[in-house]
Amino acid sequence: MSTKIDFDSLHSKYFLPMFSTINEITASDITYTAENFLHTLINRDPNGSLRTDTTPTASQIVSRIKEINPESSVNTSIHTYIYNSGTYNVTLSPGLNVQLYGRRTIGLQEMSLWLIKIQNDTPSSEQVEIYRIE
Repeated sequence: MSTKIDFDSLHSKYFLPMFSTINEITASDITYTAENFLHTLINRDPNGSLRTDTTPTASQIVSRIKEINPESSVNTSIHTYIYNSGTYNVTLSPGLNVQLYGRRTIGLQEMSLWLIKIQNDTPSSEQVEIYRIE
């Protein structure tokens, strides 16, 4: 059974502008691109089984954040939502040079909010921390 989410109400609830909403309904794990991971609401349906999805690499995240805002630097942060609309858990796994903090499993019909923070923006040494807020 799938629950319909009113994404516009959700956006206003958290007062965060969203660049996009994407639907990921696939019978496989996903490695997100920076373009579809940052400042996005990801409606994820794991389509029949447990899934482990991977964040973009720190280099990809830093590069994309700097495209959005060239003034970005260390301690710049951005948010992402992931909603599990399916009937199986989805676990978030870190990409290269990404540290994840908090519970990584997104349960059935559960919304998760993630804070993405640049720790190092030096080329070839990028480091990013991603915190689960709720």
